[in-house]
Amino acid sequence: MYETFVSDLQQSNEEEAEQRKLHEELMEAKQKEQANLETSLDTKETDHADATEVEASSREERIDKEKNLKVNEKFFVDTKLECQNKAHEWSQRSITRSQELQGIEKAIEILDDDDAKSRFEQSSSTFLQTWQHERPSETVVRDRVFHLLSAVSRKSKRVGIALLSADVSTGWHFDKVVANINKLIEQIRKEEREDVAAKDTCDEDKAKHEGKKADLDHSIETLGGKKTTVEGRRAAAQTSVTDLGTKIVAVNSTLTTLISERNSEHEAFQQGLEDDEEAIKLLDKAIEALKDYYRSHPSLVAEVASIRKHTDDPEEKPRADFRKGDSKKTESDQIIGMMEMIKQDLQNEIKHARVDEKEAVDAFWTQHSELLHSIRDMQGQIADLERRIAGHDKKIAALEEDIESDEDSKDAVETAEDKVEPSCSWLEGAFDKRREARRTELDGLNSAKAALQGAVEEASEDTSLLQRKPLLSK
Repeated sequence: MYETFVSDLQQSNEEEAEQRKLHEELMEAKQKEQANLETSLDTKETDHADATEVEASSREERIDKEKNLKVNEKFFVDTKLECQNKAHEWSQRSITRSQELQGIEKAIEILDDDDAKSRFEQSSSTFLQTWQHERPSETVVRDRVFHLLSAVSRKSKRVGIALLSADVSTGWHFDKVVANINKLIEQIRKEEREDVAAKDTCDEDKAKHEGKKADLDHSIETLGGKKTTVEGRRAAAQTSVTDLGTKIVAVNSTLTTLISERNSEHEAFQQGLEDDEEAIKLLDKAIEALKDYYRSHPSLVAEVASIRKHTDDPEEKPRADFRKGDSKKTESDQIIGMMEMIKQDLQNEIKHARVDEKEAVDAFWTQHSELLHSIRDMQGQIADLERRIAGHDKKIAALEEDIESDEDSKDAVETAEDKVEPSCSWLEGAFDKRREARRTELDGLNSAKAALQGAVEEASEDTSLLQRKPLLSK
């Protein structure tokens, strides 16, 4: 029965070892599959992150394009409407000019007729002056022009007008004063053109600067958003590296504990093996001693004839009777057999201990390999994450460089604005006042010029003579 039990136990251990081996192979296959799936997952997550970034950039670009499209569409509509208005205005002008030309041609036709020419010759053959205009004196004209120029000079504070009024008062000839007035009028008109050009330049520069700053602000904001996104991804990767490092430390601790326990178990196995082998040696010596005794004393054997009975009297002593050795020889055989069984048990124990030790060693190396594989896998993940972090750092550096470049460009635009701002601000505030002052000056100068020209023309006329003047030459 004992041998049956031992056989069944050995068979069960072998089956268990085979099942454990199959389980370990299955676990190894599943772990490899899991590692492949995790690698694929990391790749997919990276691709998804890149695709998300591209999508965000494309969305922002699309929004900008839509804004530009709306602006261009509005510009197109306004331009189209303005062109239509210009076309209508040109059509009206063309019709008006055509009608005007037709009227002129009709008038020429009427006036160029022979009867009309005859009528004009008869009606204009003599011309008699029927009234006479009394010409104002030179002093009156000079005083009038002086007062006009003095009034304009007090309002405008222009030195040239004050000098003109002084020239008039000192008796300068009217023709020379008119020439100086014309020069001053041209100077004022040139100043008007320069102010208009300067204001247009300021308006263009202001619009250009504002547009450039708006573009740069939008670019800086967009780059800042991208930088924040990349920084978030870098922080997540760095957190993963820290977590993996903590896990590696924990796995290394588990590996150290596993090695220590395996060493302790192996030492216990060696000690147990040594103890069992020594016990077997002792049993062999004892069996051999009994066998030698029985071989040397075949006729005698000590036998315990009676044993102490289990009674309630503690004073009762056991009794022993001596009989001849051959009467109980089978009992000595049983003793040797029992010792043989104990020896066999120890041998079986050694055998099973070796099997268990081998299985424990195999299990240890399997677990050891799994832990090392886990450490290498996590180290590979850390290396991949560190490459990603390096890529993120490179992107962040590039984005920071772009942001710094845009900020420098914005500073340059603002510096350019600051340079032209005083003159443009002054011109914007004084433009209308300067224009109104020039209009007043021109009105006064034109009035003075008209008065002087009228005096010159009247002085050259001879109103006492009859003049003949044909209206149309033949």
